[in-house]
Amino acid sequence: MKRVISIVCIVLMYSLTCVGCKSGEDIRQESEELIIKYGDDFSKIQLFNVNNEEEYLAAKNKFRLVFVMSSSCGTCKRQLETVEKFEKFYSQYLDVSIVWEDKIADESILKQNKIEEDSNYKLGIDRISTMTPTALIVDSDNKVIFVSTEMENIADKLNQLEGVSK
Repeated sequence: MKRVISIVCIVLMYSLTCVGCKSGEDIRQESEELIIKYGDDFSKIQLFNVNNEEEYLAAKNKFRLVFVMSSSCGTCKRQLETVEKFEKFYSQYLDVSIVWEDKIADESILKQNKIEEDSNYKLGIDRISTMTPTALIVDSDNKVIFVSTEMENIADKLNQLEGVSK
């Protein structure tokens, strides 16, 4: 019994230690991150487009729905179908973008899910969310007004926004 408990403890300690690991990188390496929260100015987040050119997303008199994902996250890849549905349903009311923490997903994955390449960006820092996938709603003043990991919550919030609901 003590042996089983010891093994469980070792596995838990290893799991907790590796939660912060990225692709086997040295966990002692400092990461550059900014965990985004309500009220933050999203236009100050450094991004890179598919051509690896630096960009900052600014409001264009519309709300912006931003999905924060990781290309190595299976759940994120499965959520791309949901992203496509949001884009299709709300396109006249808001801009939809995907911000990838590590690298922009392969072109084949984007095409399979009908995601336009030019709406994809890679972060200039390590991460802006503690969990992926995460969705942010950014208002026309570039302020983050909603953050959630639950897609149902995002849809509910979008439908409450003036000028967005149908």
